Amino acid sequence: MVDKAFSSIPSQANNPEPKIVDYVGCEMRIRDDTIHNIHAIIGWESVGWTSPYFWHFVVLQHIIGSYSCTVGAGGQHLSSRLAEIFAHGHSFRPYGNSFEAFLSTFKETGLFGLHLTASEKLIHDCVYSIFNEFQRLVTYAPKEEIERAKTMAKTSLVFPLEDPKIFLRDLSRQLLTTDQYLNRKEVISKIDQVSAKDFHKTLNTFFYDVDPVCVVQGPLEEFPDYNLMRSWTYWNRW
Repeated sequence: MVDKAFSSIPSQANNPEPKIVDYVGCEMRIRDDTIHNIHAIIGWESVGWTSPYFWHFVVLQHIIGSYSCTVGAGGQHLSSRLAEIFAHGHSFRPYGNSFEAFLSTFKETGLFGLHLTASEKLIHDCVYSIFNEFQRLVTYAPKEEIERAKTMAKTSLVFPLEDPKIFLRDLSRQLLTTDQYLNRKEVISKIDQVSAKDFHKTLNTFFYDVDPVCVVQGPLEEFPDYNLMRSWTYWNRW
């Protein structure tokens, strides 16, 4: 059936190789005072599918984790340190409504960041906490945190493959992006190979003293200035 339906498609595309797009730090602000919460995406340059650093970003995504104010007091006991900070908040109020780390990967490059929602009054503290957490990880990420994130990453990547639809989607994605397929044992092996030393090196390369990208919408009076956020990407090292 496949041969009959797709035999007319050429085996090799005639399209030229796409040029690598340069990453440039920037921001886009969309002011909208008619909504109560601020929606923001804050990101940094990451790597492509075939990069040896890709699995480091997978582990980082699970260290940063996610948070929602709907979990109530239980947010203080999540594995993510940033989620704990958001849950403790300020004056017994959570810092923000929610955040979630994301990893958007392409053939040669990618974007790592967080989607954040928070009230206008608390957005400054939320954004500062995010940048401060990345600098903490750049400076020192405990081995226990890394190992716990590696276990979570293996579970989130391997367990869903029990569903045939997810398995086929993962199979096609890998073949299209890397021209090979990693089975479950190979995926686990790749994650196990992420050492604490290499992990810190990756974070220091991609998150220390670099230009972030930011898209934000809502009432923006209290949202930090871009130059201020840029200064939060490093701590003075003595």
